[in-house]
Amino acid sequence: MNKKQIVVQINEILDEMSRDRLLVLLKQLKKTPSKWKRKYPRQTCSISVDFDTNDYSSEKPIKNLSANGAYIEAGESFSIGQQIVIWVTIPGEKLSPLKISAVVARRDRNGVGVKFQNLSQKEKELLASFEKIG
Repeated sequence: MNKKQIVVQINEILDEMSRDRLLVLLKQLKKTPSKWKRKYPRQTCSISVDFDTNDYSSEKPIKNLSANGAYIEAGESFSIGQQIVIWVTIPGEKLSPLKISAVVARRDRNGVGVKFQNLSQKEKELLASFEKIG
């Protein structure tokens, strides 16, 4: 089911609900967005990363980056949960490139969203500092 179909079905359900039930639902939704928000906001950037999977290596552009993950513009087929290793070069940083283990958290036809794993506090700080200058 695509996004448009999902929205249509949600709207059909909402149209059948009473005003009072809609208000209760709205109140519940306002309480939960923190669960949906990213822990670290992603910043748009225009750098490339090298990555390795068990099958191949490649260099691809990053669309956005945070201290917790990135969106890589990669048309290759990835699986949700697939482990990859990426190398992020932070301009002007002596400790670059950072070798980062990541897991594919989501995918679409344009690329993959990856969640970084086992980052040290120093690595998170470096990525966060890149966010501020990137």
